[in-house]
Amino acid sequence: MVVAEDAYADTERGTRPCLHGSVGSWEFGRLLAGRAYKKLERFAKTCDVELVHDHGIWLPMHHGVAQWCRHVSVPRVVSVRGMLNPWARGYHEVRKSVAWLLYQRADLFNADVLHATSVAEIDSLRTRGLMQPVVLLPNGVEVPSAAGRLPSPPGNKRTALFLSRIHHSKGLDLLLLAWRKVSPQGWQLSIAGPGADAYVRRLRKTIAELELHENVSLIGGADDQEKWHLYNSANLFILPTRSENFGLVVAEALASGLPVITTHAAPWDWLQSKRAGWWVPADVDSLASAISEATSCSTDELREMGERGRSESLRLYRWESVAEQLSAVYDWILGRGRTPPCIRF
Repeated sequence: MVVAEDAYADTERGTRPCLHGSVGSWEFGRLLAGRAYKKLERFAKTCDVELVHDHGIWLPMHHGVAQWCRHVSVPRVVSVRGMLNPWARGYHEVRKSVAWLLYQRADLFNADVLHATSVAEIDSLRTRGLMQPVVLLPNGVEVPSAAGRLPSPPGNKRTALFLSRIHHSKGLDLLLLAWRKVSPQGWQLSIAGPGADAYVRRLRKTIAELELHENVSLIGGADDQEKWHLYNSANLFILPTRSENFGLVVAEALASGLPVITTHAAPWDWLQSKRAGWWVPADVDSLASAISEATSCSTDELREMGERGRSESLRLYRWESVAEQLSAVYDWILGRGRTPPCIRF
């Protein structure tokens, strides 16, 4: 049996809860690591654990998973989730430096296989000296069968949507400045997702200072059903991120038929070549230029871009395809199959 241990539970969209820990307190960290170790130990008594796939790094509970795997000689795959990218390493840099010295470096070097969702992420792994095999696979996308574009009521403003965590790393401060610079007529910007109260208050203050309250709204978190309704009601999707290993919300937006604006901090260069959106540097002027161009397009032009993006997204990111490839990786690690094409040495 393969066990997937996901401590982060995909907080990118904010639709699921997240477990949080701090490496600032080593005693607290040891407690969390011990709990993870014992959880796996108990689980292993109920079935035959052949392999563990751990999603995420830095938290002490990941260290507990690594300890257990080493102790019982069970192979371990680690999905780094962009957390070794330069911007991500610099966020809470002191805590991460301590964690790197105490356990994280050794735990990653002892992983059997690493998982990356982009070539840029593989480069960040190699830069840190991690030379073991890497699985290059994107995240999968689930699209409800009922998903479909909703017509905009006549006379209503068109909508640009941001849907992700409300966090500094997502570049919302850049987006608000760019939106103010363009001030597109006949458009509104909807910002959806959960965030820390202090940061949300700061964004509300920025919106007021920039006099954007009539055309920009913070609408809070969205459950799964609400999320797809937001995608299907929008005309454009914007993720102005500073650091992203993949950007699942981009794949979901594309699968919903939305053209996308995102930054070079996310691995979506094919938006340009497939004429499905804009891929620009993560700065105010570049975002403003893309917003100006996108909001100048007719509804039909945006719809055509969205259709091209949807076709490509569903071809590349359907869960059935991703799961099949990941299953082949597990078999290869366990000596049951050939080296899959997604393995990079």
